[in-house]
Amino acid sequence: EVQHPRQLPFQPGMTAYDAITLAGGATRLANLRYTQVQRHCGEVIDVPWYGSITNLELQPGDDVVVRMTPEP
Repeated sequence: EVQHPRQLPFQPGMTAYDAITLAGGATRLANLRYTQVQRHCGEVIDVPWYGSITNLELQPGDDVVVRMTPEP
């Protein structure tokens, strides 16, 4: 749920927030509390809040997934 989903070139020090911003930011349906980083090694990291997405540095091959707010 970002404006322009795409693959971005890896840059050392890039955070999940940086990747979301470079992809045009979250859509109005997105909920950053449901962000995940899926590592190349298979590890999945739930990144539930703003402070976490600005601090979590990405690794080469990571996927940042921003989901919509789940329906009740």
